[in-house]
Amino acid sequence: MKGINKNKSRTVPNGTILQTRDEFFENSKGYKKQGYKENNYYRKAIVVDSNRKDELAVIKGTTKGQEIPGLKKTTIKPFIETKDHKNNPIKVGKFFKIPKKKKRINKAQVNYLKKLALKKSSKKLQKQNRSKLRILKGRR
Repeated sequence: MKGINKNKSRTVPNGTILQTRDEFFENSKGYKKQGYKENNYYRKAIVVDSNRKDELAVIKGTTKGQEIPGLKKTTIKPFIETKDHKNNPIKVGKFFKIPKKKKRINKAQVNYLKKLALKKSSKKLQKQNRSKLRILKGRR
């Protein structure tokens, strides 16, 4: 019975790597990356937190940024995203897909990413990230 009342998703665990496109994130409306077809999901997004309604908080994978220990060729910038381009909560579905090869990172790596976003970034960014997580968890 442990963990039944926890405010986290039961279907999408933290550390799941999703596939998406840049234009499906909140502030990327209208952005089209050159050289990719409409059905090609090229951007990685790593789930760092969630709530009971399966709404996710993700960090985008980038080509330049800080490397994640233990993952080859995967770097991130410490921006936590909780909304999609239609200003709805991020959920697994049409815009954010779990690839056929279900990839996950371990709990220590997820905690490292959260610490990077909430404690080791600029003060302004820390405040924005913390605020997004509090709203996601229903604490505000």
